[in-house]
Amino acid sequence: MLSDRVNHLLDLEEQHPRMTGLKMDLVLSMSPNAARHFQELNAALDDPEAMRERPMLVKRLLRARAKRVAARSAFMKLSG
Repeated sequence: MLSDRVNHLLDLEEQHPRMTGLKMDLVLSMSPNAARHFQELNAALDDPEAMRERPMLVKRLLRARAKRVAARSAFMKLSG
């Protein structure tokens, strides 16, 4: 069973899939800063329990994370 904290993180991502001002306000109300929020979210995505309980959401978020990592990697190759 996922903790309340992880459920809140995933609920926020489900209800607000795009980064908007409202989402950032909600993120900052839940965490001391945005970086900490996304660290917790990434840890939640790696939790097998999250995949079992919310597979569609977790898979979508993992795909988005993989795209960001690939884009960063491509940028680093071009700029390095």
